[in-house]
Amino acid sequence: MDRDQALNEAQTALANEALDDAAALHQVVEVLSGAHPSWSWVGVYLLVGDKLILGPFVGPDTEHTEIPVGTGVCGQAVESGRNMVIGDVKQYGGYLACSPSTQSELVLLIKDDGDIVGELDIDSDDLDGFAPEDLDALRPLAVLAGPRCRRLAEALS
Repeated sequence: MDRDQALNEAQTALANEALDDAAALHQVVEVLSGAHPSWSWVGVYLLVGDKLILGPFVGPDTEHTEIPVGTGVCGQAVESGRNMVIGDVKQYGGYLACSPSTQSELVLLIKDDGDIVGELDIDSDDLDGFAPEDLDALRPLAVLAGPRCRRLAEALS
């Protein structure tokens, strides 16, 4: 499956009202992971209070099931209110290593009605594993995922 097909399938899953929120998000991370072999970990974190709580993901298990806002790339993205693309995580201060093979990371904030409700977190085992167009291509998914992430986060709070 190519990138455009994966994005279309992920958008379809998020728009499918018959899928519950967790199932829709899980389908998104599965599709994205399957379409990008160099993306070694693809997951969603939900913002609950001042912590990011791990939601659906594809990849190796991680000990980072809760990340305080301000900690690591994920927590700093929320704290700063900015998406982040880190080309070389070994050079990034405060990086939380999920896997020793991870070389780069992309974090795309998920918002609903202007509020940050979660984020899409993607790791790559390649240095500079993300192109600027990757972030742009994923933005529509973040918009569609917003209400689903809000509902899941509210259920956890």
